[in-house]
Amino acid sequence: MPGHEPLLIATGFSICGASAIGAMSGVVKARDDETATPIALVTLCGTLAIAVLPLLWHPLGLSALQFGHWVGAGVHDVDQVVAIAQIAGSTVLAVALVVKLPRCRKQQRRSADSATGIRPHRRGCDGWVNNRGRVCLNS
Repeated sequence: MPGHEPLLIATGFSICGASAIGAMSGVVKARDDETATPIALVTLCGTLAIAVLPLLWHPLGLSALQFGHWVGAGVHDVDQVVAIAQIAGSTVLAVALVVKLPRCRKQQRRSADSATGIRPHRRGCDGWVNNRGRVCLNS
């Protein structure tokens, strides 16, 4: 895939849907044509989830708590989480939102980190790496 599309698709599917794509596209200065496909894919998958996930709840034998976790962790946009979870009742809705909202919080940090050139460091340190070297928070 060309340009920024892979990053935008990954951002949309892993963090908070179309709003994450919009935030990240501004940070990386993606063109409109690079943003359209990721937004369409995330919206299509979320819309399909509104129809499909409630139908799978009982056949999969999930409790309300489990279904809420699944919806909150697996659906991209908050509005789609609410649309699915409210069908199942207030308990499922509450659990789904408790699981979903911290993922949306990641959007702010990920966009800010990308804008400043800071990225998580994964080996030997619980800290962050910037373009000048490693900064460990645990030392």
